[in-house]
Amino acid sequence: ADDTPAHHVLVYNENNAIGANEITFGSYQLEITEPGRIPFYEDFDDNDAEDFVILDGSWTVDSQRYVGEAEDGEWAFATVDLVDAIPEKYKVGVTINVPEAESGMHKNAFGVFQYIDADNFKVFGTYLGQNKWVILEMKNGELEELASASMDLAIDTNYQLELEVDEKLVSLSVNGELQTQVELNDIPNDGKIGLATSNAKAIFDDFSITEVLP
Repeated sequence: ADDTPAHHVLVYNENNAIGANEITFGSYQLEITEPGRIPFYEDFDDNDAEDFVILDGSWTVDSQRYVGEAEDGEWAFATVDLVDAIPEKYKVGVTINVPEAESGMHKNAFGVFQYIDADNFKVFGTYLGQNKWVILEMKNGELEELASASMDLAIDTNYQLELEVDEKLVSLSVNGELQTQVELNDIPNDGKIGLATSNAKAIFDDFSITEVLP
């Protein structure tokens, strides 16, 4: 998330009323969303992640970004506490960044969707050490690669990911370009949506969940 500029407060004429013709606005668009509602947006600019529930691993907000760390052989999950039902057509957006790994650690970062429990979920993101974008499924504790695409990737680099769910068709785009997709057996609109990493440290920013309208 970018740092916001300083704001200035103007006290006008001893608190007298200000007419509409005396107020001007720049070309900014402000979208306000309720906690747990779709559309959901979180840029971590307030250095808080109050709408995320930590399920596993260590999660902290550092320099307006959300950092997840999973120990050796473990997953780290943080999911959004949604009150709205997940629609049959939706998008999940997130900026990921994979830092240099410590000895014995992996390099990966994922968004998670259809999270039921630690043995049943789907993720999308990168095996950065393998220069791959992937969509994966963990089913009854067994991890399967559903789709993948190769790309030269770099550590400490921001990548903008978007997962689009069109009922059973799931597509992964990176920096606006389609990378891979897969047709599922069922519509993945149950469970929870959020962020994940496995045996690694991953950095996240600008997370969103939006419905795809007709």
